[in-house]
Amino acid sequence: MIKRTRKHVIGEALMANLTEELWGDLHKMAHDRLYSKSGEGSEMTDWIDWPLKYQESEEYKRLKETAKRIRNQNDVVIVVGIGGSYLTPKMIIQSEYGEFYNELAEENQNPKIYFVGCDLSPDRINEILELICGCEWSIIYISKSGGTMEPALVFRTFWQKLYELYGAEADSRVYAITDAQKGILRSIANERGWKSFAIPDGIGGRYSAFTACGLLPIAVAGIDTDKLLQGAVDAMKDCSSNPNSFAGIYARWRYFNYFQGRKVELYAVNAPEISFFSEWLKQLFGESEGKDGKGLFTTSAIFPTDLHSIGQVIQEGTRNVIFETFINREFKTSVKIPKTNLKDNLNEKCQGKEFYQAVAAAMDGAFKAHTKGGNLCCTIKVGNTLEDMGYLMQSMFVSCAVYCYMIGVNPFNQPGVELHKTNMKSSPEWDN
Repeated sequence: MIKRTRKHVIGEALMANLTEELWGDLHKMAHDRLYSKSGEGSEMTDWIDWPLKYQESEEYKRLKETAKRIRNQNDVVIVVGIGGSYLTPKMIIQSEYGEFYNELAEENQNPKIYFVGCDLSPDRINEILELICGCEWSIIYISKSGGTMEPALVFRTFWQKLYELYGAEADSRVYAITDAQKGILRSIANERGWKSFAIPDGIGGRYSAFTACGLLPIAVAGIDTDKLLQGAVDAMKDCSSNPNSFAGIYARWRYFNYFQGRKVELYAVNAPEISFFSEWLKQLFGESEGKDGKGLFTTSAIFPTDLHSIGQVIQEGTRNVIFETFINREFKTSVKIPKTNLKDNLNEKCQGKEFYQAVAAAMDGAFKAHTKGGNLCCTIKVGNTLEDMGYLMQSMFVSCAVYCYMIGVNPFNQPGVELHKTNMKSSPEWDN
């Protein structure tokens, strides 16, 4: 087991396969292509040093002031976006506050936050409209172009309700995060005088976590974005100076499995609070590597929950297909397992124990069983602070880009996504 900065750990039985001698030359070439900006798609690599630039910028100061104003003005904030435009704030809010943020929001003096535009369910739209009835609310609309159909359709629905409720004041309740100069949303924002923040030209959606896309909704939720950014800055420095940082080891881990012919990477998280981190990873790696007939299929599970559903097929199903990355985050609180008068034969076993120990035992049991079943498994351990999460996220950006260069694909385009967008707009279903 090899320890990394900020309690990240990767290793167990696989480290012999990830030595610098085995994959060092290929990995170093990919690392150098990323940092020399000589690789394919290099015009979209401004995220590499963005956390430090943004941390020190005037726009970041304005973002925090705007977030404070939104918090003070509203009971509810509607965040409109899809893909990278919503996954980061959704993931960080759930990671920090758990699944029941909105139920606890008023108690914590935070506005409730509802994410829309990531699906087109009319039932869900109506449910949220009912939930916000009688509330003071505003909209944060995140879209680089404003032309992506799913969020555009949902935004116009909530905009119309906002305009009916507030009239001319509605314009002061919309915050646009979009391209600095071009696109439909930029044009509308300028025309209507909406407060706005720019998405840099050289940063694509899935790499935009530390821009206003991620940070404004996170700040509105009362989360300390300074700490999140600082973790990213620490990783930024580690990754650039050390090809064998955590990011480098993880890139080689994925490449080793890809080279061996495995097709699927399963992210197994140890708690529902970080289940959206695996969703964030699925977008990051899926859109980055899945092209030109190459790439791994990424999927996820929550352990121990899914050990009692798909655990059987993971352990003893078709072999040489799946490898597993266990993600164990430290818990923020502790709960003791009580002694009771129930005749369940557990009092002696549970004497003095806490629930985090039960989770650790479940993850350890799964790791050993799945390894014995023939899957290669590794563990990533992460602390429970915002700095830890920021560090891990920035490291994953680097790891993803380096790994993509190792398998020979552009990490920064998504031609398949663009095709489905085009086909959606021309679909005859619109005429039915």
